[in-house]
Amino acid sequence: MLDGSVSSGEGITTRLSSAGVLHNAPSRTLQTIQSFLIRRVSVMQQIHDSIAAARQRQTTQANKHGRSNFATFAVGDQVLLHKNRRPCIPHSRGQDALQIQAP
Repeated sequence: MLDGSVSSGEGITTRLSSAGVLHNAPSRTLQTIQSFLIRRVSVMQQIHDSIAAARQRQTTQANKHGRSNFATFAVGDQVLLHKNRRPCIPHSRGQDALQIQAP
């Protein structure tokens, strides 16, 4: 109910008051709710900004340290493959039938 696309807490308290949810609430309670919601929106904005900055830093580091090394391979180049990455082909119908395919 309190989550929505409201940019500040004032809109929510107005909607709650007009809906009759806070019809008997003292003004001090309304001020407390409003200040809480304003702080909540501020914290959520800071979290959003921090995540965006971290994502940008991670992208920069990933691009700097290894995204371009795939362009150095050409058809016919010999490369080292790890044996755990080879495809498994079942040779029979049992559960333990998966074996590593021999070259």
